[in-house]
Amino acid sequence: MLDLNFVHARALSALHLSEKLRLVDITAQGAAWIGAAGEVAAGEHELSQEWSSQLYSHPENIDGIYYRCRHDGSRMSVALFDKRPQLLAVEKFGTWEEPLLQPLLGELLDHYRFSLKI
Repeated sequence: MLDLNFVHARALSALHLSEKLRLVDITAQGAAWIGAAGEVAAGEHELSQEWSSQLYSHPENIDGIYYRCRHDGSRMSVALFDKRPQLLAVEKFGTWEEPLLQPLLGELLDHYRFSLKI
């Protein structure tokens, strides 16, 4: 169960890119290519932070990391570095209290089999 106040304290935004990102893909064989293992995304926080720091400083000047979501391995995530903020435009949709977001919130709750504690 999720506390309703916890949910309503969060917001939804969309990120629009002005150009392609240069990402290190650590899904599937991508992790092996850089000598990493699945623990980079799903293991101890300190390990993922160390890898992130090393990739941030890499001479290839990448924009971020493409990886499997920690709590839902069927979905992908992107961690963006703060090197080129001009690449992104943020479109804010508001908090999950917004009536237009209620159907999407319902879909997400159903998908993950969560309910709201009011």
